[in-house]
Parts: sequence; structure tokens; C-alpha cells
Amino acid sequence: MTQLQQAGIAAGVVQDIEDLMEADPQLAARGSLVSIEHARLGRFGHMRTPISFSRSPNQPYRAPNMGEHSVDIATKLCGLSDARVADLQSLAVFR
Repeated sequence: MTQLQQAGIAAGVVQDIEDLMEADPQLAARGSLVSIEHARLGRFGHMRTPISFSRSPNQPYRAPNMGEHSVDIATKLCGLSDARVADLQSLAVFR
């Protein structure tokens, strides 16, 4: 990129995701990257929300795992009994 720019050719760096997350000076300077704990992957890099509020700071969080809230939704939102949830789990409807 530098050689091309010095020769008067418009050029920019091509980054893979590792370069972007670990070595991009602009993203680091802007605080754009956050690390969030993932249940299976451990600490994992993410782009933070680009909007900042002075009185309501954003707190990053991870996306739920597949089926993570199935039992809560079935019991609290849908009103299913524990016995019915156990029946559905035995039929592999959800975990």
C-alpha cells in the first residue's frame, strides 16, 4: 500500500478479520473493539456499537447460544408447566 501510494496510485490496505481485530490502528484509537466472553470460544473480539451516549453508556453483551433461553420462554412467556417442558425435551423439541 505504501509503495503504491508513493507512486501516486490510490491504494489501501486489505485486511483479513485477524488484521482488523488485532492490528488496525484506527479501530484501536477509536475504542471500536471490545472483547466479550463466549460460552464456547472464550474471550472473543467484537466491534462495539458505534453510537455513544453521555448519560446511557452502552454495555456490550454476547448473542445467546442456540436454545439458551428455550426453557425460560416456554415456562415464563408461554406458561407451560415443568411437566410439559420435560415432555417436549424428551421429544427433542428443544433442550
